[in-house]
Amino acid sequence: EYSEIINITANTVFSTIQDAIDSSVDGDTIEVYDGYYPRTAGADSAVDFKGKDITLRSTMGPDLTIIDAWGNTDEVTVVKFSGNETQDCLIEGFTLMGGYIGLAGQLEPTAGIYGANSQASVRNCIITGNRDGTAISYLHGDILYCDILDNTSLNVADRVTLYNCDGRVAYNFFADNITGAGWGLITDCSGLIENNIIANNIADAGIFDYNNALVRNNTIYRNINTLATFSGNDGVYISNIDWRNAVSGADPGLNVTYTISDVAIPGTGNIVGDPMLADPDNGDYTLLPGSPCLDVADPNSHPKDDFVGNKRPVDMTNKQTNLLMPGNINQDYVVDLGDVIIMVDNWLRTDCPCDGADIYPPGAGDGVVDLMDFSILAEYWLTEDDTFDIGAFELQSNNIRFNMEQQKLLSNFNEFAGRVVNYGRYT
Repeated sequence: EYSEIINITANTVFSTIQDAIDSSVDGDTIEVYDGYYPRTAGADSAVDFKGKDITLRSTMGPDLTIIDAWGNTDEVTVVKFSGNETQDCLIEGFTLMGGYIGLAGQLEPTAGIYGANSQASVRNCIITGNRDGTAISYLHGDILYCDILDNTSLNVADRVTLYNCDGRVAYNFFADNITGAGWGLITDCSGLIENNIIANNIADAGIFDYNNALVRNNTIYRNINTLATFSGNDGVYISNIDWRNAVSGADPGLNVTYTISDVAIPGTGNIVGDPMLADPDNGDYTLLPGSPCLDVADPNSHPKDDFVGNKRPVDMTNKQTNLLMPGNINQDYVVDLGDVIIMVDNWLRTDCPCDGADIYPPGAGDGVVDLMDFSILAEYWLTEDDTFDIGAFELQSNNIRFNMEQQKLLSNFNEFAGRVVNYGRYT
């Protein structure tokens, strides 16, 4: 079933995503309505950006907008770039699935997203169900707010989940991925890797394996890895939670500081102990009161903001600092019907900030008031700012993955069936 695909810059409608890309020029924005979009038979990818600096985004989010490479015997990648795309190129709001490579060999064969050393970015996507190929490789732009789930290499060695990605990798959820024989989950990456949840993956090496990156404020929980969580001989690892992994800890000589683990790791500020995550096996990575992770992270190296866009470091409530969480549009310190009314009054406006209703992504906005903004309202529904401690020096923070019932608090208005996910409020 296909839905509408519109180049909103050129005001032109297309029948396929690839036709829309082929007809686009740099600077165009292509919007894709909810639906299922399979790869064209005979193509080596479902989507090929072909060097164009465009924005490709869905209108209804990744759960309702699916791009499927349907690789089986065909060796195909879901999304590929040419290498000429710059930081002005973005794909946002899709499920990207069905990639398959299957050939033994080097790490470059990629089933999910092949960046070809481009500077393009990926935001708010679900990368899942890609087989026998690296999930994401050679992508040097940002990878933000993504679910990277259930990408497996059961039959082929030399495949990883993230390979040679040198941009900012943040606010993502890595779960249930399986690497090929002899390789770690995140391998040979540089850049900045922060504020991610990495849980229940299987890696035939370390979780972080031979990276030259700054890796900070991540939660690494209950993975099955054959080598230490932090492996290799390079990289800087600061203020992470390393808990209940098959082989926790770090290789000798690695620069690891202000980290909690269930084994001793040499380095400044490192501690051994239980981080007291609320209910991680059911997706709640919130720190409980009394957690040893509170106020012990590196005060000199931390994310510049938390998940909701508030600047760090701050260690008091929003109400005390007059910093408002997303969703509190009318600034009354609670997310409620008054905020919904403002959003409805500004619905689908593009001349933002639109009375403050353009709140997705947090702290920035995307220039339109739509269901992505409404998902933020649903996430913080009835939360009061005076109880919302934004924190400063915690190792990790609130990370509650909402279920479908919780999303439907405002079901009369919210037709979006996708997941509302909080990837870390750093409290």
